[in-house]
Formats: sequence, structure tokens, C-alpha cells
Amino acid sequence: MYPNSPSIDLNDSHVFVIYVPYDKGELAHAKCGDSSWTYVGKGNEFNDVIVYEGRFYVVDRSGIVYRINVSSLELQQLYPRIADGELGTMKYLVESGGALYVVDKYDKGRIRFKAYKLNKKSDGSFVWDLMKSLGDRAFILGRGFSLSVSAGEFFGYEGHCIYFTHNTRARVFKL
Repeated sequence: MYPNSPSIDLNDSHVFVIYVPYDKGELAHAKCGDSSWTYVGKGNEFNDVIVYEGRFYVVDRSGIVYRINVSSLELQQLYPRIADGELGTMKYLVESGGALYVVDKYDKGRIRFKAYKLNKKSDGSFVWDLMKSLGDRAFILGRGFSLSVSAGEFFGYEGHCIYFTHNTRARVFKL
């Protein structure tokens, strides 16, 4: 939901959700006062949606990140696909330290993850850089939410790790 401030008129608030009928991952939108959902980007299989720098972004199953134009409900591909070659089974969008990340989950055999950070190149274009480390940051991924915390500020968390659930059990993956 955005904006989610008590000082904003509710009529200016928008909600985007990933609706998963038969594992399709459809993106739906509603504005305060709407009587039904409006589906956006039909035909795409979306994995996650986030508010980043005051705008909505969504990632699809193939690793393409789109910015959502709230006025027209059009999707604008802003950045290149996260990787060439093998893609994981689930993508998560995470904001960490002011930067946007895509975390790709691989769930074939043993579970593993790859994290990509969006970086601006000197020519003004953007690139997804594969991260070897998250430093002090810990990413917490769940069904319907993703967040980043400083491991030094939260007892029990370790930096450079991704926390997630699998088969109803909490797990940790050290990147």
C-alpha cells in the first residue's frame, strides 16, 4: 500500500497485490473506493511487488523488473533482466540501505539464493550486479513480505545471511 501515512487522504492510496490463482502470479490493483480489483500486466507471472523510492515496482518470474505507472496502470520495463542463464523458481524484491535488490531463490534439490543489486553505470544505464556478500545486512524473506535489517542492531541475526521459511521451518542461507 502506498502511501501509508496517516497524513495522506485515503482516497489517494493505492494497493497492489500478487494474486496466485493456479500459480499464475497475477498483479492486481485497487484504489480506496474501488469495488473490485483491476488486473495489471495480464499474461505475466509476477513474484513480488515493492514500494521503492515512492514508486511501485514488480518483478516477474523471468527476472524482469517493471515500474508501475499508478495513473495508467502500465508497466514500464526499466532495467535489464537480472541474469542470463539459469533462473531460480522465485524472485523477491528487497530494499536495503537505499538500494534495490532482487533475490533469486533456487529450489531444485538443495535451496540456494543469489542476490543482485541494482547499480547505475557511468553512462547512466543500469546493471544488476551479482553480490558476493551482503555485509552487515540480513535479508528476511517471507510469503508476502521481504525486508532487510542490520545484523548488528538486531540480536540473533547474522550479517551476510538470508532468512526464510521452508516446509514451515525457519532456515538460514549464508550468501
